[in-house]
Amino acid sequence: MTIGGSYMLHQLMKKYGFNGTMQLIWTGDHLDPDLRDVVDTLDDMEETELRTLDFRLTQVEVFIERTKCKGGSADGAHLLDLQTFLRTKTELGALSHDLDKLAFQVDSISTQGNPEAKDKKKRLSTRLVKMMATTDALMKECGVTM
Repeated sequence: MTIGGSYMLHQLMKKYGFNGTMQLIWTGDHLDPDLRDVVDTLDDMEETELRTLDFRLTQVEVFIERTKCKGGSADGAHLLDLQTFLRTKTELGALSHDLDKLAFQVDSISTQGNPEAKDKKKRLSTRLVKMMATTDALMKECGVTM
């Protein structure tokens, strides 16, 4: 084995441990198949569901800010269109429900003690908590009660 190969093996052992390095060499992935499924599930949640919810939340925030800039208020008293206001309240309620549902799904995933999976789960949970706090603040501002 060359010096470069030894160094690379040493770096892999530091990063993944012996079992992870052997798994990487043998299968091409440092994670066990079950753990790979967990990490892939978390990635999918972040890339699809969380992205969609983030887009919906941004749309509601923009609508409320535009309304304020036009001299209206977020509580519906001066909104230009009552139907739009009711849709916004409904969207906030649905968004809150969908965020809660996704948070439950994320919390129910077992990371099996793997640091990579734990970091992904923690990052996803942190983003969800921030989005939930923003949604709650907007609901309060619009007078939505759940």
